[in-house]
Amino acid sequence: AAFEEIIHFVHDYGIMNLAIQSPSSKWGVMQKELDELNEKAIQAGVYFPNRKDSTIVKADLDAESYDQEYLAYSLYSYYDLNYKGYSAQELSSATFTELQANDPAMVKFMAKYFPTRTALKAKFPGYPNN
Repeated sequence: AAFEEIIHFVHDYGIMNLAIQSPSSKWGVMQKELDELNEKAIQAGVYFPNRKDSTIVKADLDAESYDQEYLAYSLYSYYDLNYKGYSAQELSSATFTELQANDPAMVKFMAKYFPTRTALKAKFPGYPNN
């Protein structure tokens, strides 16, 4: 969960904060792209913010957090950080290969705004951990 909490912190107190202060900044543009991808992923059925159970009476996650979790789950898939055999309840992709197939627009977003997969491997030997 360490990577997830770090990305939440960076998103909430960095990207979102700067996007609100200056919507036309690169951070505002990034957040707008993320919001659009989030909405498309929900509509396409590749991201399930409250798990795949549509009968949940009380939502586990408030709508304001959808983009945060989508970004975090996608980051785990993009960098292949999930353990082998992991099956996400909220995202249809648990690996980079699955993310490429299920949400290629998010792969492009990650490649645009985040370090390359090769760079992450160099900084964190052992990842991907599968």
